[in-house]
Amino acid sequence: MKYFFSLYSRTKKHNPMEVIVIEKESYKQLLAQLHQVVMRATRDAISETLSATDPVNDWVDPAEAMKLLNVKKNKLIELRDLKEITSSLHGRKYKYSKRSIHAFLERNII
Repeated sequence: MKYFFSLYSRTKKHNPMEVIVIEKESYKQLLAQLHQVVMRATRDAISETLSATDPVNDWVDPAEAMKLLNVKKNKLIELRDLKEITSSLHGRKYKYSKRSIHAFLERNII
């Protein structure tokens, strides 16, 4: 094992680890600012998507709705039954409104 280590250290440059130390309060402020930036970016992305959505093509099938919400079929049905997202029955198939999905996501951002 010693031989392997010495061989490894000759072939690779070894950079010492750098440690940055900051005060606890500064760290908390940095996290809060980062959280605000992420929330703002998420809201902007959702509003961009909503403004670019064509009203005619606003309806999506269950597979795409599950993908947008990152949920399984049972949760999608539960959201539909609780009227959390807008749905429409076309023949025997449900369609879901992209606008209502994005609005639901915006209301429930963590």
